[in-house]
Amino acid sequence: MEKKICCFVLALLLLDFSFVMADTAVSLKKKDNKSLFFEGIDSTLDKSKPVKKSVDSTLNKNKKPILNKAAQGKLSNLQILQKKIEILQKQVKILYDEKQARKKLVITDDEKSKKEKELLTAAGKKYSLAAKNTLVMEYDFSYSYYSNDILKFEPVDVKHEYEHVINNIVSAEYSVFDNLTLTGTIPFVYKYDKVGTTSSSKVSDVGDISLSLKYQPVKTVSDMVTPILFGGISLDTGKSPYEINLEEELSTGAGSSSAFLGVSLSSVIDPAVVFGSLSYSYNDNARGLNQKISEDKILESVEPGGEISVSSGFGLSFSYFMSINLKYQLIYRFSSKYNYKDGTTDTGSATSTSILNIGTGWRVYNKYSLYVDLGIGLTPDAPDFTIFVRLPYAFSSF
Repeated sequence: MEKKICCFVLALLLLDFSFVMADTAVSLKKKDNKSLFFEGIDSTLDKSKPVKKSVDSTLNKNKKPILNKAAQGKLSNLQILQKKIEILQKQVKILYDEKQARKKLVITDDEKSKKEKELLTAAGKKYSLAAKNTLVMEYDFSYSYYSNDILKFEPVDVKHEYEHVINNIVSAEYSVFDNLTLTGTIPFVYKYDKVGTTSSSKVSDVGDISLSLKYQPVKTVSDMVTPILFGGISLDTGKSPYEINLEEELSTGAGSSSAFLGVSLSSVIDPAVVFGSLSYSYNDNARGLNQKISEDKILESVEPGGEISVSSGFGLSFSYFMSINLKYQLIYRFSSKYNYKDGTTDTGSATSTSILNIGTGWRVYNKYSLYVDLGIGLTPDAPDFTIFVRLPYAFSSF
């Protein structure tokens, strides 16, 4: 575009310059012809002094206006040409400024890819992968609040129970390849539970450690859905709920090991990024128990049911430094079976947990991002609300 404008300006300059030269040549030609004419008159009328003087005076009178007109014409043409050049220069500058402004507004493919990755990272770990040989250390903090009413019949009494759960999670994620990532997570759990105004208990211990991997089978293609397969295991390292005194103690783990497998999907629908996931978790049986449930009930083993988790949402990026996402999650737990030493069994009911998450992402510095989520429980088994904070840091090119 700039080359075409320059060529157009140069052509106009050459055209105007040729007109000026032509006008100047015509003016000079007229001047020379009149000079020769008057010289012939001078030689012919050489003998007559009065006539010569008259002719000389006439010549002098005629020469002056002829030279002034030529000079004035030349000066006028140059001024017009200069004015046109100034106008064209201003127009070229305006076009150049507009082009530079458009360049600033246009997002490059690299910037677009970074924004998409930032949005998916804010939505959750299972929606994005880091580049090869990248180590990501992450600190997560979560606070959950539960509340419910407990009804007792002997004597009849209703007590309000509330529980505070704080999780401090440290995780390490290493990208073996661009499409394969390994992750390890260690949670530190603090719980405080209070019933009524007198009974309370608390615990602080390690939770269930988990190991997982993520694999992207195909490369990310614009306007196409990107799948990521994920799976892993959760180890029974926390304090089991089946090995504590239910009246005085609290647990920090699930009570059994588990394995999970799932897939996440994401796609760009400009200006938003939409995502979703589906996973299934298998929970191993808890055996060799000796937990006192009541005076005549001793728990011997538990066969926990599996879990199906479904989530979906979208994210929007307002700038390179801020994004927002909205996500809905549903977890369905199949019924569990409880076996007692006296040979009797109990079967629990299936439950569902529904949570609506509203999250934001903040680019604090070049390698630092802060993600803050607010989870609102929509079912009785879900926490009343949850505040979740994530702070990852990437070490590149090991």
